[in-house]
Amino acid sequence: MARHRFPYLGRLTRLYFRRAAQWAELFLLRTGFDTGAHKTLDTALATLSPAAALLALPLSWLSPALWIVPVVFMASWLVGHLGFFAFVASRRIGLLPVALGLNFYLALVLTLGAGVGLGRALWAGMRPCPGPGVSRPQSPGRGPQP
Repeated sequence: MARHRFPYLGRLTRLYFRRAAQWAELFLLRTGFDTGAHKTLDTALATLSPAAALLALPLSWLSPALWIVPVVFMASWLVGHLGFFAFVASRRIGLLPVALGLNFYLALVLTLGAGVGLGRALWAGMRPCPGPGVSRPQSPGRGPQP
């Protein structure tokens, strides 16, 4: 049995955001970088689902028939993390609402962080060359840049 110590929520938020941004940027910049994501695709999709549900929420305002879209994303989130939620419920049912809330919140933080990391990597690839005689540092695994 292990006991995990987590930092305060603000510190944990910054840590998760920074790590997600760095991993996403690294994943894009290093071709051939194996994150093992193919092994955890279900978890990755479940983690993206809360953000997708919030983004899809306005659809239900446009048409009542589209309320199903955010509901499907929320169901995907719950099913994707069902093993964790079942574990928490089996140990301390009173912590289940906390686990649900924190998992939802941190899924949003991870998604936003990954989006920032992907944006940084894409922006770095689109920037013009700094000028004649100045070369841009090469990332491992990438060929020469213009």
